[in-house]
Parts: sequence; C-alpha cells; structure tokens
Amino acid sequence: MTARIRDLLVLVVLAGAAQAGVIVVDPNGGSGGGALLQAALDGAVDGDILLLRAGGCSDQGLTLSGKRPALVNDAQGLEIALRRLNVTLPTGDGTLLLRGLTLSPPALDTTAGAGLFVSVSFATTTLAVWIEDCVATGGLADVDGPAGLPTFAHPGIVLAFVPRVTIIRTTARGADGFDEVPQVDPATAGAAGLHATLGTIIVHESSFTGGHGGDGTGGFFGTNGGPGLAIEPAVVTIMGGALQGGDEGESNPATTTPGPGLQVGSSATAWIRGKQGGFAIASVLPTPQFLGVITDPSGALDVPFALPPLPPGTDGELVFLPSGVMTAGGELLIGGATALVWIDDAF
Repeated sequence: MTARIRDLLVLVVLAGAAQAGVIVVDPNGGSGGGALLQAALDGAVDGDILLLRAGGCSDQGLTLSGKRPALVNDAQGLEIALRRLNVTLPTGDGTLLLRGLTLSPPALDTTAGAGLFVSVSFATTTLAVWIEDCVATGGLADVDGPAGLPTFAHPGIVLAFVPRVTIIRTTARGADGFDEVPQVDPATAGAAGLHATLGTIIVHESSFTGGHGGDGTGGFFGTNGGPGLAIEPAVVTIMGGALQGGDEGESNPATTTPGPGLQVGSSATAWIRGKQGGFAIASVLPTPQFLGVITDPSGALDVPFALPPLPPGTDGELVFLPSGVMTAGGELLIGGATALVWIDDAF
C-alpha cells in the first residue's frame, strides 16, 4: 500500500469521527508511521480509541494537546515503538489511556529527551491518566552543540501536576548521564526512571530505574546516579515492583554517589495499613530498614521515612515492594507481602 493511500485511509476515518470512535493507525508494517500517527492524534477527539498496528512510528516525536483519547497497541503481540510522546492535557473530567507502547527517544538529541512527558495546562482535580504495559526510556539532550550548555539526561517518564495516575506493569528507565569530553563538555548526572510532581499516583507491578552517572568530572549539577523514583510533593501508592537507583560513573570526584531507589523532595511518611501485632520492614538493599511494630488496633502505622544516603563507590540502591495481600476481613498482611504508601509531607 503506498504512503498516499495510507494517508487517505486515515483522513477518511478521521473525517467521519465527529463523535468519539475507533481510529486505526496502520503503517502497513512500513516506516514513516510517526507522521501518520501524528495526523491521527491531531484529528482525534476526547474518547477516541486509536488502535496502533505494526510498523515504524519512531521517525518523529509526537505531541498530544487538549484532548484525552486512548492509544492502544493492536499489533498482535508486536512492539509499537514511538520516538517520544509529549502530552498536554486539558482540564475537566476524562482519562488518557496509554497501553502497550514503547517510548524510546534517540540516545542523543537536540530536544528534551523524556520518553513520556505528561502535564496539565491548568490545575484540576478530576483528570486521570492510565499507563499500562508500557516501556519508556529517557535520552540525552544537547540543545546547543559542543562546548555549550551541559548535555543533560532526561527521565523515562515525567508526570507534572497530573491529579490522578495509575501505572500498571510498566517499566521506565532514566537516561545515563553524559560522559565528559575534556575541555569541551562536563559529565552529567543520570536521570530518574520516573519523576512525579504533585498528584496522586498508584503503581502496580512496575519497575523504575535511574540512569547511571556520566564518567569523568561534572559541572555544577554533578554526576550522581539517577533515582529510580523521584517524588516532589506527591502521594504515591506502590503495590508490587522495584525501584533501582543508577550507579555513579567512573573517574568521578570522591563525593559522587549512586542514585537512591526512592527520592523525595522533602521529609516523607510511610503510611502503612496492616494488622495489630505485625511489623513493617522496607525491603531495601543492601540493608533492609525496620519501620516498626503495629500497635494500633486499627492496624495503622505512620512513621517518618527516609532512605539513608549511600556511600560513594556502592551500587545503586534497590527497593523491593511486593504486592499487598488482603485477608477476607480487609486487613493487609504485614510480614508476608507488604504494600507501602509513600506520602510526601509537603503535599
């Protein structure tokens, strides 16, 4: 099928989509699908379902603004690879659904390199984003060429002011920092796997990994490893998954450190709901952290929580968070599978 016929097919479908409906985006196994998908995004309305068929869609970055469709992998088990997706959501009710997508920007580009960037244009409390079975990686951004600004690493996923987000079976990895080019460009730090600012986020069976710090001497921002999950005031519930900090680079200053599995913008509280008489342990490697015994009859345990800083030269920190197990009486078992709710006090 020629590109002209494919474009015509999509335009015909869009022309009939005055109401929410189904839009099939089919590059027919060929390349150039990014332009085809962008046309579909531009023509979609709230509630549309975009079914993405097999083919190359990574030829250009994608933008979605002012609408909430669903982007769904319909490639019969094949990967749907996108270059990056930058979403600006409107206010009001509605949900943006992303399912089965691989978001992977170039390793080095001239524009901001988050695999998925979602923000809200104005403050709202009813908007929601659902991310399921996706893989997102960050890239390096060199906005002005050699000897200019540092080449910064970007997260796999950035969520900015999104009120409610659900993330299921998704993997996000921050980009590794830039390696020093002596007398030209400094080394830079690794990026977070997921960076979230404000909002309420629920995570199921997902993993977030920080990028490794760049090799060599860095500038003002340092060359530390990136955090697995970075929270700046937000409420995050994690039920199953792993948070892995990135290693520091090589040939760095002695003060360079690996990334934490979990990084909060200020002091945090672990909010645990379990069973009286049980206990809670944060499964953190290399040293598990005992959080306390549950003495309250309600099963509540709220304790200040801070992961201790890691010494230079160690690997990035890994935090295991197994899925919670509910009893018939609605109690969360502590001491077996454990679910923790992280709440940033500044929220």
